[in-house]
Amino acid sequence: MLYDCFAVLAIMMGLTILAVGLRGGQPIASGTISFQLLLLFSNWLYFAYCWRFGGQTLGMRAWGVHLTGSTAKISWTGTLVRYVTAWLSAVVIGAGFWTAIWHPARLTWHDLLSNTWLEHRTG
Repeated sequence: MLYDCFAVLAIMMGLTILAVGLRGGQPIASGTISFQLLLLFSNWLYFAYCWRFGGQTLGMRAWGVHLTGSTAKISWTGTLVRYVTAWLSAVVIGAGFWTAIWHPARLTWHDLLSNTWLEHRTG
């Protein structure tokens, strides 16, 4: 997750530089909902693209973890469900992540709702 935070941070910084540049150097007002939604959308797009085309984000690739689903390629809707549910899991003090401790297949809320799961692959 830490590796992906660096990728997401770089994307957000790039978008911010672009947005400020398009505004002629004027700062973006604090709390601008449209800009916050743009950043959130770009974060989802990073994960969705990585999961859909290759099954791995940069962080997952580094650790040999691959996202697998019940279909050959996870759908855009599936990526959105996984992304939103992961955020909700984190917001409730990680409850959705802690579920993996007790689930027989070690699945989290976002695994269960998106019908996907993580596999560790070597080589």
